[in-house]
Amino acid sequence: VKDGENVMVMFAGVGPFAIEIAKRHKDAKVVAIELNTHAYKSMLENIAINKVENVIPVKGDVSKKVEKFRNWSDRVVMPLPKSARNFLDSVLVTAKNPCIVHYYFFGKQENALEKEKLKIREFFEKKGKKVRFLFSRIVRPYSPGIIELVVDFEIYENKNTA
Repeated sequence: VKDGENVMVMFAGVGPFAIEIAKRHKDAKVVAIELNTHAYKSMLENIAINKVENVIPVKGDVSKKVEKFRNWSDRVVMPLPKSARNFLDSVLVTAKNPCIVHYYFFGKQENALEKEKLKIREFFEKKGKKVRFLFSRIVRPYSPGIIELVVDFEIYENKNTA
């Protein structure tokens, strides 16, 4: 994250990503969306405890709340490995051109990364976007044969589709 960026944290939970980003980059604006009432209340407490003033907590469903942040995000964090793929349309709503996405997912140990990258590329290219992959790694083992991974990528306009 760079100072001055607008950062969208989807599925923010109790706020660990949003708060850490806000503390390290006081000139960044961080929107943290969370659906779960208990997690949202804990996020509000954590924001107060950590004395961060640049986090905007939003209670609700990501797919509905991103509309208020159309073309706003320089960066999107998606720490919901079980179903982040279901919210790629929401990324398109909030993303500026270009936009960096930090995307967490679960996969089988063999070829999980390459399979998911292909799905990501196909999704965005169907929407007229280009994808450039920046970084990826295994986050942790999840269960026998299943791992959590993260892939960071940039989406930007495909000038050939205009």
